[in-house]
Parts: sequence; structure tokens; C-alpha cells
Amino acid sequence: MRKLLAITCVLLLLASSACAEIVGMTTDDMAPYIHRYDADGQDIYFVSMEEEVYAEHADVSFDGVEDLLLITHMGAQNIGYLVYLKTEDGYVLANPDGLIWNYRLDEERQLLISSAINGFAGALREDTVYRWEDGELVKLRTAFAEQKEEIEFLEDGYRLTSYNEQLVRRVVDYTEDAGEGTVLWQDEVTLEDMDDPARFNELEDALMSGL
Repeated sequence: MRKLLAITCVLLLLASSACAEIVGMTTDDMAPYIHRYDADGQDIYFVSMEEEVYAEHADVSFDGVEDLLLITHMGAQNIGYLVYLKTEDGYVLANPDGLIWNYRLDEERQLLISSAINGFAGALREDTVYRWEDGELVKLRTAFAEQKEEIEFLEDGYRLTSYNEQLVRRVVDYTEDAGEGTVLWQDEVTLEDMDDPARFNELEDALMSGL
């Protein structure tokens, strides 16, 4: 899994071009650089963790027109994108809530999926499904896989217990409640369970079921 992700990152960068310039600095260690990118004569300003920013053009809105994706964060397993929708008036930022990670497209259902890998070769992760509505990305569902934790409240504070070998997985739907969402599916597994491809894929199956 790690090897596949590394190869994917390399291929993405080879297919992209570095063409933004640094025009300033911020005080944010996670995004210290202010960049300017020339998008067909339109100046786009944004912040990034990287000194060198890559641009990619792809039709991620399923309208037959190539949109703009700026790669602003690059890690061992995650690439973070700013997505700009190509419109008649120029490029418009479409990210609804932060970066889109390791994006992939479901062309049959016309969905864009963000997949952040948080550890254990993808066993820890957060996947969010978006649909385009009136030129905006709308969050439909998010799948979480996190280490199990229990909180015990004491008279003088609290005790947090983490279970390194146990994961809590759940799928939250936001179509009815855009705030807290509704839990559609949840289970607990061990890291050993994740060695079974069928168990590993259960979260993805639950995320996409019915969409």
C-alpha cells in the first residue's frame, strides 16, 4: 500500500508543472508561503506548506471543461489540493472545508472523493464524498477510521486511554444534517483484522453504499 501511494504521488508530480511564485510569508508554520499563480491571465493568490507548488488541469466537475488543481501540501502518503472550478468568469475556488486530499473521481456517479491517509498503511483514514451542486462541492458523507479512545472523567480532571491495536470506524451522512451529520454505519476492528482485504474494504463499501 505504501509503495503504491508513493508511486502514485511521483506520477502525479510528473504530470504537473511548477509555475507559481512566492510573493510573501505568513506566520502559520503549516502554510508559511503566499503564492501567486497565473491561471490564463487570472492571478490566484493562496497559501501553501510548500515552497514549490504544482498545478494540474483535469475535468473534476464532469462538465467537459478542465478545472485547475493546485498542489499545496505534499507528504509521504498525502497530497493536498486546492480545487478551482473553471467558469465563464474565470477560476473559482471550490474547496468547501479545507484541502481535498488524494482526490479520486467516480465518473459513473459524478462524485469527487477526498482520501486522507492517517497511518497504518491506510487503516487510519478519512474519506469524504462530494457532489457538485450549482457549481459548488457539497459534502455528502465522510468515513472515519480512528484509534479507539476512552475518556474517564475524574474529580480533578480526566483520564484518556488509547488502544493502539483497536480501531473505531464509522460513516457519517450529511445530506439531512449538514452540521453534525447522521451515523449510518459503525464498527470496531483490530489492526490484525485489516490484513484481510475484505475487512479493509468494508469502510469503503459502507461509504459508497446507496449513493
